[in-house]
Amino acid sequence: MRRSTFGAALTTIFTAAFFTAAFFTAAFFTAPTFSAVAGPAAADGFFDDFDSLDGKRWFVSDGWTNGAHQNCIWTRSGLDVADGRLTLTLKREETAAGDGKATRPYRCAEIQTREAYGYGLYEARMKAAKGSGLNSAFFTYTGDPAHDEIDVEILGRDTARFDANYYSDGKGENQEKVAVPRPADEALIDYAFEWTEGRLRWYVNGALMREVRRADVPDAEQKVYFSLWNGAKGMSGWLGPKDDTIEERTMVVDRVGFTPVGERCLFEGSLSCSAGWTGW
Repeated sequence: MRRSTFGAALTTIFTAAFFTAAFFTAAFFTAPTFSAVAGPAAADGFFDDFDSLDGKRWFVSDGWTNGAHQNCIWTRSGLDVADGRLTLTLKREETAAGDGKATRPYRCAEIQTREAYGYGLYEARMKAAKGSGLNSAFFTYTGDPAHDEIDVEILGRDTARFDANYYSDGKGENQEKVAVPRPADEALIDYAFEWTEGRLRWYVNGALMREVRRADVPDAEQKVYFSLWNGAKGMSGWLGPKDDTIEERTMVVDRVGFTPVGERCLFEGSLSCSAGWTGW
């Protein structure tokens, strides 16, 4: 979970910064049109296979921590794009926040989209980091005060499962443990969640693993995030005891895509291209 109450104001301040990168143009495929569901404002779909880091799409978290619960400082140096993959690194290295008000024994990494998105299908192919106290996360998030959020969080203490969770108006505790076919730190795995009015569905390698139909499903536009961090104060019950012997761990993202409600098969290999997919 984002635990946003500790750092949302700093996130707002830094979202004006730009990270210089080459522009990536995604290849799109002809797709049929489906009727849309009412909800957050429509946004264009996108696909990114990280041939480069597109600064027009992504903002890099740099120079702050989200609060006392986090044992690291977000740094730009924790991100690398090479060979068509985004790597987020957590490293044991004493690091100070940009304002000098906080110091942590680790540096960590996070990116977020500059644009917010609404109902649709969110997909990522990634490999998580292993280790007690670690969290490899793919999620969407509004920021405060609304605090809507939808999560795929892989805890390094148990990479055989991930937490499928959501927040609506700041209310959470909706998580469920979902099994993956092999340890999430050993191979790239396809994760997806489908978000429509009153419904959330999580998938692993194309298979439906969890479905929620409730009135409290989030309904506000959200940005897309990837992050790797380790916990500190108050996190051991969830993330496991912090392991200060860890020197370095990495999370790898091979690709990410968003398909808005009403569209289908915007990139090759999307879950929405499958004849058996029952979305929208």
